[in-house]
Amino acid sequence: MKPDNNFPPFNIDAIPLWLEPSLWDEEISLHHRGLKFITLYAVSTVINALMGFIPIACVSAYRSPNAIDGVLSAVFWWLVLSTPVGLLMGFVGWWDFRRACRKLARQKHEPHG
Repeated sequence: MKPDNNFPPFNIDAIPLWLEPSLWDEEISLHHRGLKFITLYAVSTVINALMGFIPIACVSAYRSPNAIDGVLSAVFWWLVLSTPVGLLMGFVGWWDFRRACRKLARQKHEPHG
């Protein structure tokens, strides 16, 4: 039951699936699966957002009277915006996984007819 969104280079599912290939496999029991969902998707979102914030940091450094202040401002906004979004995506991914597992369990227990 792997996610099927494929929007390179901004594929948020790529890093979690590389680091934990069985994350979306409902047949395998993983310890701390929810924590893995949340942290891996947060890391993935932060890394993907970095691709957009590197140009912003360069422009901020060029336009700011003090280049360090421009870069620090861009880094601050990169972390402030991408971290909560990543955590939210991890929670939503975990919720979606749990919902699919419950649906699969109901289908297995229903009489066939």
